[in-house]
Amino acid sequence: MMEIILYSNYKMSRFITHMSKSITIDNLSTIEKIELMEKLWEDLSSTLGYAPPNWHGEVLARRKKAVEKGEATYTDWEKAKEEIRKKSHDYSDS
Repeated sequence: MMEIILYSNYKMSRFITHMSKSITIDNLSTIEKIELMEKLWEDLSSTLGYAPPNWHGEVLARRKKAVEKGEATYTDWEKAKEEIRKKSHDYSDS
């Protein structure tokens, strides 16, 4: 088993996988944080019996209504991730 301990501002969360390693979130780049978040979500969403909290559905319903009213638009997830990476890269260069 790998125990990954994530530290961020005095908060600690534990994630169990297959080896032993500690990670300090504050030392990760924005891209590394996004990749870690994606891997955590992928693992969490594949867990049987997981159900997202009710407020997720409420947020999605509000966003869907905004799109239907023409107040918002959808962006392809791969395109959105690329835009986030570009913005974080541009930010780190300044």
